[in-house]
Amino acid sequence: MPAFSQDFLKRRNADSKLSPSLHLTNATKITFLPMWMRDSYIRASKAPQDDNHKDFFYELILMMKNLDAPRHSDEFWMRKSLHLAKKAAEQDEVPVGAILVVDNHIISKSFNKKEQWRTPIGHAEVICVHRASQKLDRWRLSDATLYVTLEPCVMCAGMLVQSRIGRLVYGTKDPKGGGIHSLYQLSEDSRLNHRFEVTSGVLAEECGKILSDFFKQRRKRPMENDTDRVTKKKPT
Repeated sequence: MPAFSQDFLKRRNADSKLSPSLHLTNATKITFLPMWMRDSYIRASKAPQDDNHKDFFYELILMMKNLDAPRHSDEFWMRKSLHLAKKAAEQDEVPVGAILVVDNHIISKSFNKKEQWRTPIGHAEVICVHRASQKLDRWRLSDATLYVTLEPCVMCAGMLVQSRIGRLVYGTKDPKGGGIHSLYQLSEDSRLNHRFEVTSGVLAEECGKILSDFFKQRRKRPMENDTDRVTKKKPT
């Protein structure tokens, strides 16, 4: 199909606020556009001097491409987070899983690694947000939604404020350590310079059960020292 120049695509993709997975390439299909739009797009892509038309159709195709993508529900993403929580339990970590989504695409995912990495900041949310920032090459995540199976603690809630997260979705509440609703309300504290949308209780029963089952099994085991745990060096 007729294509924009590589220089044009590179410049516009760099300016785009959408995630890299939604950027246009010369292989982007335009079959979802009405015929008159396709004809206009072809003319615009052929016109080397007509940057205004190129810019218009670039934005139009990005918008149509994003709308054309299937939209997944909060339950869909939370089930993926639950799958990660189960992986954590298999590695004797507190079963909490997290996924960060931008424009309906997974940017990063993780589960608790506090025991393996021997660090108090090895929470699923912290690792997930850090990986997303590294991948997107930015610390502001105002267009992102974080899905996590357990209500974030005070540390993680503060980190979400610092990341300017757009939205948080969590499963079950943490009555002994929750920093979003249970003990503190950091997501809506007017004294802070950022507040974000929160949806709670998504698959709450399943998210709570995997935690209660984990601690029930742990209480049945003999007490063990931290030195008895398997140590895994944190990857660089």
